[in-house]
Amino acid sequence: MISAPSHVAASAMRGVLEFDGKSAAEQCKVSALHLATALHHTPPHLMSQWLTHVVNGWTVGAGHYSQLEVPDQVNAMIEGFMRHYV
Repeated sequence: MISAPSHVAASAMRGVLEFDGKSAAEQCKVSALHLATALHHTPPHLMSQWLTHVVNGWTVGAGHYSQLEVPDQVNAMIEGFMRHYV
């Protein structure tokens, strides 16, 4: 985003702000894994309300890029989800 032209960055930010997570979640009819971080935009308690088949995970010691910052935690949660729900 730092090197993106301002009109591209502005459009991306508009998209983030206009995204209706509740409506998107309500369309999901299968089990889903939701991984939250300390900097979560959609807290796990809301996902539990919106998705009837959600499995919430929460990384520790990571921010927005948890898959890069704590890959062992993320991979373990994905593997557990896959083992039990797929």
